[in-house]
Amino acid sequence: MNNISREVKAGAAIVMACALLMCACDRTRKNETPNQSGNHLIGEGKSVDADSELMPISEIEKQWATLAAAERVPSNKKPKRSPSFDFLKEAVQERILANGHESVLTKFKVRWEANPAVSDFDHAFWSALLKLLIESGERQALIELLAFDFPRYAAPGDLMEFYLVNWGGRFIEDPALVLFEAHQNCQSPKNRESIEDAIRRAFPRIASEEQSGHKCVQACREWYISNQDRLTLNEMYAHKGMNPGYADEPLFRMKTSEE
Repeated sequence: MNNISREVKAGAAIVMACALLMCACDRTRKNETPNQSGNHLIGEGKSVDADSELMPISEIEKQWATLAAAERVPSNKKPKRSPSFDFLKEAVQERILANGHESVLTKFKVRWEANPAVSDFDHAFWSALLKLLIESGERQALIELLAFDFPRYAAPGDLMEFYLVNWGGRFIEDPALVLFEAHQNCQSPKNRESIEDAIRRAFPRIASEEQSGHKCVQACREWYISNQDRLTLNEMYAHKGMNPGYADEPLFRMKTSEE
């Protein structure tokens, strides 16, 4: 009887130990938290990218293409907003919220570099990312994006430098300096030339054709910094991208006595 009693007690102890172990494991699972990159830790150091819970890029591109095609159909009732752009902007924003703007920007650059023939979708994605970085005040990420790619137009009819100062000025302090900082951080000769062209357009009375790109940019930057307290955005510059008659308009004008 004593031997049986000891065996029963030993069995009960094992059952109790197993129950305690299971409770401890359950508490550990409940206390798991996402790490700083937005990934959720699972098991032995493995992780699941937050992108796995988002709509795949391929599906985003498919839905965007459908919306964009519908917008190209002739209609007497054109929407004031672009459904395809709004959809894409929301999709990009979800990725920024899930993974951070640096991760989204890095993945975008990898995708762009892997496909020399940049698609309309990639250009639209770039525009959505540009707008979101401006509106969130992410100055350094914006500089990195423009240093990577600097198209002539940010939107139909809106020269990049005008869009940057006009719209960006609502969210970013002194957005004109972003032009010069993007030029300084640019690694691509072709893109650097695009930024130099924008700076020449913005400061036509300071830049001269005889100056090299670096000297021109430096001269415009020094002039702008020296006079920025007396400058304001020249609204006439908005026509420069579409009307040759405004070719000599500068991006900034001197403030009047009333301003």
